[in-house]
Amino acid sequence: MAKCILLSRVSTEQQSLDEQTRNLRSAAESSGYDEIVTIETKESAIKLTEEERQGLNELKSHIEQGGVECVFIWELSRLSRRPKVLYSMREYLQEHKVQLKCLHPEFTMFKEDFSLDTNANIVFGLYVSLCENEMAIKKERFHRGKEKNAREGKFSGGGTIKFGYKLDKDNRYVVDEDEAKIIRDMFYLYGVKKYSIRDLFLELKSRGVRRSLQGIRFMLHEERYTGKATRGRNNRDVFVWQFPAIVSQELYDLVQARAEEARHDSRRTPKPLLAKKILKCPICGHAMSAGTAGKYMCRVHTNNRTESISCSNTCSIDIKTIEELLWDMSKKIWKWKMKEHSEEEKKRMVDEVVVLRDKINVCDEEMSKIETRMKRAKDLYILGDLGDKEFADYRLSINERRTSLAAQKDSLEDRIAYLNECIVGLNDPQESDIEQGEQDFDIRNKIVHECIRECKVTYADKQKRDKIIEVKTIYNDAYWLKKYMKVGLKSLERVVYSNGRYVRVPKKKEEDF
Repeated sequence: MAKCILLSRVSTEQQSLDEQTRNLRSAAESSGYDEIVTIETKESAIKLTEEERQGLNELKSHIEQGGVECVFIWELSRLSRRPKVLYSMREYLQEHKVQLKCLHPEFTMFKEDFSLDTNANIVFGLYVSLCENEMAIKKERFHRGKEKNAREGKFSGGGTIKFGYKLDKDNRYVVDEDEAKIIRDMFYLYGVKKYSIRDLFLELKSRGVRRSLQGIRFMLHEERYTGKATRGRNNRDVFVWQFPAIVSQELYDLVQARAEEARHDSRRTPKPLLAKKILKCPICGHAMSAGTAGKYMCRVHTNNRTESISCSNTCSIDIKTIEELLWDMSKKIWKWKMKEHSEEEKKRMVDEVVVLRDKINVCDEEMSKIETRMKRAKDLYILGDLGDKEFADYRLSINERRTSLAAQKDSLEDRIAYLNECIVGLNDPQESDIEQGEQDFDIRNKIVHECIRECKVTYADKQKRDKIIEVKTIYNDAYWLKKYMKVGLKSLERVVYSNGRYVRVPKKKEEDF
């Protein structure tokens, strides 16, 4: 019994397979095949890959079961419109010794020994090129059609209808008043009533509208709701879309201003902290972190990524107290440090400037030698003793060396200028850096981290009320008692640790911190 397969395919559900299958069956019967397997599919040959094609998978399954001698197709595009898939299927059929017969144009793919028939191969290659060209034309046509629909406010299919709109009988976007009312309320509540995104989420949820926080945030930035033709947020869409207006441009601008204000809200922006990485937990040794309550505390007990055992420390300290204390102590230490080291540091900088000037002189001498060599090379080139290529290569190497020396000299001069500024600043070290630190956090942070090694906070008594702040500076250790529920530097008292307890000491002179 001779067995063959009829492969029929159309691209859409609206198309019929009857005529294809009827003609294929007639051709198979006239060729003497009495066992005929019919495979009919309605699937795209452009959008789907070879592995995703149900018809091709079924075809391969029948072939691998054995007994199939020939495959009949109406035209090559029924097998596929992708050149890669067509060549792949040809190799597959040749490998399994299965003949391929096409009715339009009419050809038989293989000879009796399953080598390629020359004429059939030419026709196959020609129609593969036509399929590829037709696919490119269709894609371009689809693209132009979608672009035109987007510009005219029409739905092209393949996605969901944008919230706030529905389609009329001509497939055009029109305002859905029920959803549009929700959108207008969102813009009004956020822009005018100053609702937060979470407040909007809860409000919509109470109305039975399910929208995520990110979805609400995205809708508030959707300029298409103003009726303006746009490519969407950040110009990320391919087409320029035109939708009917739901909110006014004024309200949209108000919402954007409110969003920008919220983005820069100081409550949302993390404030720079002086005690970061300095304030350590006395129990586990990890750095204590600042929370939303305005306090430093050890958070290992709420974050177990670093240790499998939670920290038992619950002692906290308010940010204002610890930061004022660290800065106040650092200012005094910095003054002493600059007084002690200014002359020594100044001498070191002056010595470095002398060395740098010697290096600049060497660069100048080298530059002078290079100019002399270049002049000599030009003379040799003019006299004909140096060829074009040799002169060009030599000039290139000279220019590279000249550029390198110039960059080195600029770097040395910049370093000298920096050191000169430092030398001038060291003549009056007491207030210049500190005054800048009062205004600039980076300078203040640098001073604190150079003067303070570590800081710890523990409870002073068993009732867990007053707290002891232990500060280790580059010179010595200092202890301060913070009265319970008092904030700021004025609430601190100086204490010393003696015989296993903390003892208050009278206020001493300013230098004795």
